Amino acid sequence: MVRKRCRCGKREREIQCYKEFQCDVKCAKLRDCGVHQCKRKVCALLLSVSVFVLYRFHVEKIHLLYTVG
Repeated sequence: MVRKRCRCGKREREIQCYKEFQCDVKCAKLRDCGVHQCKRKVCALLLSVSVFVLYRFHVEKIHLLYTVG
């Protein structure tokens, strides 16, 4: 067992070394309507954003290789 922080860094827990810890903290920012809160899990949002950024980086890198090369 090791002590790990979640992706957003707000929580810490002792879990098995091979597992990833995601907390249940929900986003409190307002939606575009300005009335309702987002309420999505913050760690899950960070995962989807990081996967998208990695995907975009990968696609742009391949595009640059074919354009420049």
